[in-house]
Amino acid sequence: EGLLPLDRKQCKKILVVGPNAAAFFCGGGLGGSSWVSALDEVTALRGIREAAGSGVDIATFSLDTLMGFRPITADDLVPNPDGSRGFKAEYRKHPGGAPVYTDVVERIDFVWEMRSPDLSKLGTDHFYVKYLARINPPVSGLYTLQIRADDKARLGYLAAGGAPLAFCDIASGGEAVASVTLQKGKPYTVCVDYEETEGDAFCQLNWALPGGDLAVDQTMEHLRVAAEKADAVIFVGGQNHAQDTEGYDRPNMKFPPAQVRIIKALAAENPNTVVVLINGSPMELGEWIGDIPAVLESWYNGESAGTAIGQVLFGTVNPSGRLPFTWPNNLEETPAHAVGTQTVGEVNYNEGIFVGYRYYDQQNLAPQFAFGHGLSYTDFDYRKMELEISGDAGFPVTAVVTLENSGQRIGKEVVQVYVSDMESSVEQPVKDLAGFVKVELKPGEVRVVQIPLNWRAFQFFDVNSGAWDFEPGGFEISVGGASDALHLKRKIEL
Repeated sequence: EGLLPLDRKQCKKILVVGPNAAAFFCGGGLGGSSWVSALDEVTALRGIREAAGSGVDIATFSLDTLMGFRPITADDLVPNPDGSRGFKAEYRKHPGGAPVYTDVVERIDFVWEMRSPDLSKLGTDHFYVKYLARINPPVSGLYTLQIRADDKARLGYLAAGGAPLAFCDIASGGEAVASVTLQKGKPYTVCVDYEETEGDAFCQLNWALPGGDLAVDQTMEHLRVAAEKADAVIFVGGQNHAQDTEGYDRPNMKFPPAQVRIIKALAAENPNTVVVLINGSPMELGEWIGDIPAVLESWYNGESAGTAIGQVLFGTVNPSGRLPFTWPNNLEETPAHAVGTQTVGEVNYNEGIFVGYRYYDQQNLAPQFAFGHGLSYTDFDYRKMELEISGDAGFPVTAVVTLENSGQRIGKEVVQVYVSDMESSVEQPVKDLAGFVKVELKPGEVRVVQIPLNWRAFQFFDVNSGAWDFEPGGFEISVGGASDALHLKRKIEL
């Protein structure tokens, strides 16, 4: 809707908030099969500040009260007797055995994917960890402690002999909470006993501070005032590695309710609100996307993700990414769930060839975002398409597309070519992606692009003969910038 890229001359004060604004995703213990720690990870907040420059005031503040639970960090703890600050961790290979490894960690918030804290001493499976710390309550009142784990974790109150407060098991949801009354300045000693059996694993200890509705109302009012005074608002949310992991499946595609509430409040106060998503899989956006003029999908982009976010938001770089899958409106409409593919302990591919955009075409459904979708800060016009037939045994047809950058910025377009079989004797998709090419054009530049189409694009797999087959007849060739944005069509006989 024209909000992006942000204009530094018009946006002198920008509010940046959200659970992923200052979050790190590449550090040790944060997951990833490569287990490589970033040398200097740039958060979204830092990247936005660097891209905005000294002439733009970037404001931010914590939304912990609105987000509900947040990790208990070293700043929330009383220093240990040896002067260190953090959770004392003891790692064991056998329960009750002597520690094989000790450490002091800033927080209990780890994801171990095919790894462990120390491979040489613990291996990847069947190890135990005990975390000890003294919490320093900032206010008096009723706190809620949350323990999350795969595989098992037990939260105890050490002053009462390790009396259990909460226990969680991945088999029953992997999450548990306990309510405790704490007094300001009076240390509260807790222990977390974690057990890893096999596969990927994670462990988290979070809390929600007292205050209830009053604290939420006060923070929400602060948020509304800050949003109203800002020239633009950037909310950075989505998911994290505890939700996006290979070790287990998400139960649904729901967007976190607390984030939905915040986004809608921001949009109501400031129409110039941008949502930046950091996530590794699709989520349901329907509750808020109609209120937001711009959404930037970042994914988990590595240690320079924040730099990329900042440069795209301010137009230093023109975005040119395209969705490699169909983004559903909800989980229920996806082919695997709509046709009843998965049962307990068994997966049957009942959708057949109708996966992804093929299913949406067959059912005439409009997803949240189509396969191949992606916007740019410039415009591209598909002026003409011609089809050249050759004697090439591998590539019998070439789509020759004339493309123009009719906008004011240099940009890249992904030209996508789809083939429809008009006269097949077997059930076929409405169309199939047959070829694509990424093209960079300067403003006003016109280029002729050639996309060779393989014979396989005009064939189907015969399940009876167990081989690819070709039937002579009519085919329709379509070209455009996404599977739902095909601008030119031509028919051909082969």
